[in-house]
Amino acid sequence: MTSLYSFSGASSVKFMALKLNGRSLVTTLKYTMLIILAVFLASCGDAPIRTEAEYIDVATEAHASGNSRLALLELSIGIRNFPQNADLQRLRGKIFLDLEDGSAAEIAFNKAVALGFNRDFLKHDLAQSWLYQRNPAKVIENLEKDIAQGSKDPLIYEIIGRAYIASRDRSNPTLFLKNMNKAEEYIEQAYALSPNNTRVLISKAWLPAIMGNIDEALDWLSKADLIVKGQRQNLAMQGELLIRQNN
Repeated sequence: MTSLYSFSGASSVKFMALKLNGRSLVTTLKYTMLIILAVFLASCGDAPIRTEAEYIDVATEAHASGNSRLALLELSIGIRNFPQNADLQRLRGKIFLDLEDGSAAEIAFNKAVALGFNRDFLKHDLAQSWLYQRNPAKVIENLEKDIAQGSKDPLIYEIIGRAYIASRDRSNPTLFLKNMNKAEEYIEQAYALSPNNTRVLISKAWLPAIMGNIDEALDWLSKADLIVKGQRQNLAMQGELLIRQNN
């Protein structure tokens, strides 16, 4: 897959927040077929229907153990049995987000909102889904309104910063510098508001990484790792940076 981040015109680094999922259509179709099969089997079998909470618990445990397919199958059956449950749709969106399928995640989140889930609680998740769909302008347009209204949520600043990074264009040096300056401004503000937030620290690492300062980027990732050990996004970025450093 092609990253939206490249360093000094060299090889791309696969950042979890902004990778283009070139196989998203194939992935979505695959999960759709599995879901249809699971629902069919459930309707034909004699297995007892779980409670709404049980579907959520089983899906959460399956996803945490790395079995996202099983998690999505459980949620699909749960949604079939409890079509008005917003929490099932929300969790489904979260799992799609972890799988970097921004389109499927956005659909699930919007269904959750339609069923009564508070959209304000999904701001960051929706913004993340837009980034996976390579639509940073939508993130900036929607969330800068919150900043203008006085929001001090560090994650809003952080994700707007990432959106500006995704908007950069190296073919236009003036625009590139403008967007990078805006990205740094927002991420620094996020850091000032929440210096121990690992998501903010990982974004702090992106700024020097993009400019080719690998050692500084790794330092920021190490700080995040001291707070929460072994985060998936952190490990992925560390791996890519170490590969680049050794080349």
